[in-house]
Amino acid sequence: MIVTLLPTDWKMLAKAAEQGARRSAGLAKKEGTSIRPRGVAILTRKGGILSAPELSAEDGGGCSAERAALYRARLAGSGQVTCILIRGGTTGKSDGGPPTAASLQVILELAPRARIFWGTNRSPSGGKMARELLPGAFERAHLSST
Repeated sequence: MIVTLLPTDWKMLAKAAEQGARRSAGLAKKEGTSIRPRGVAILTRKGGILSAPELSAEDGGGCSAERAALYRARLAGSGQVTCILIRGGTTGKSDGGPPTAASLQVILELAPRARIFWGTNRSPSGGKMARELLPGAFERAHLSST
């Protein structure tokens, strides 16, 4: 399935991801941690948009914004995720960078057909699926029924 984002979808996703990044920066400041502010917005097949901030923890066991958004969507019963947009910086308008391998593994399991974007509005990057960004990843097909 090819995802075609309308300009209005892109703007709403960007705004939601930027809000997530600002919440991430606020959480880091409140908790005294020094995480890189990051936020993610996801678009569902039904047109819903959910966002989440990067969640830090003193012991380093926080949760990436990508995983937080996907878990939130799963718990809400939001349906199939078609697009993931990552933003960074204290204003949420800078490049949040691509997902980590750990986040890509979760994306592959929970949203295997989603297109992943990062970068800025003027210079978007990505547009690829987790399988393309993490070749050779463990998938359900690797489980044997023996």
